Amino acid sequence: MKAKASGTLPLPSNPIFAHKVRTLNPDDIRAECVLRHERAPDRRELRKLFRSQSASDFVGRLTPGCHLFCITKGQFSLVDVIREVTNQMPGPTDFALSTWTIADADLGELQGMLDKSRFARVRLLLDFSFQRRQPALIAHVRKIFSSDCICVTKNHCKFALFSSGAFRIVCRTSMNLNFNPRLEDVELTDDPQLHRFLEEILDDIFQDHGPQNQAGLRSAQLSSQFSAWNSQA
Repeated sequence: MKAKASGTLPLPSNPIFAHKVRTLNPDDIRAECVLRHERAPDRRELRKLFRSQSASDFVGRLTPGCHLFCITKGQFSLVDVIREVTNQMPGPTDFALSTWTIADADLGELQGMLDKSRFARVRLLLDFSFQRRQPALIAHVRKIFSSDCICVTKNHCKFALFSSGAFRIVCRTSMNLNFNPRLEDVELTDDPQLHRFLEEILDDIFQDHGPQNQAGLRSAQLSSQFSAWNSQA
């Protein structure tokens, strides 16, 4: 390519900017999107579970203020962690899960745990592509949990919230709700401030996205919902 007389090289146009891009102004998000607080590290337990350890070995006995972090080889799944945590809750649990995808087998296990003595409320936040990739499965999810309990958006966050009695437990993980024999990380912490922070974001999404009306929307419409979320001051 020859240089122009000015000594500058002509640059090709960027196709990304060929059309007007709809943007989301972070200042317009009502829920706080950054949480900063100091936590004493003396109660944190770090575990490397590279052998045949189970979800029960990881969770152990939950205590107020507990903070657990581990790396696994994927020998147990997120649904196993959910079972172990809810087994120890003092009463029916308000449960929320944010994940990218769900496997049929793990959905079946979660469905098998559905009982009013275990769950007081369930909310699931899934990636919008799940509706396109596995329409029959998400229809089954909506049938199990009701459409009001399912919301889809552009989502890759993976966390779970457990609220029962004095416990406000947050699970942060690389795991989706599917068995995946690869290196995974999972963290459990009893942290009311972090729990409230994430729950307020979920409340915001469920309020703005109207989950009961999402079943009939196309992928492009669901994507537009994400782009428009809180974009109005």
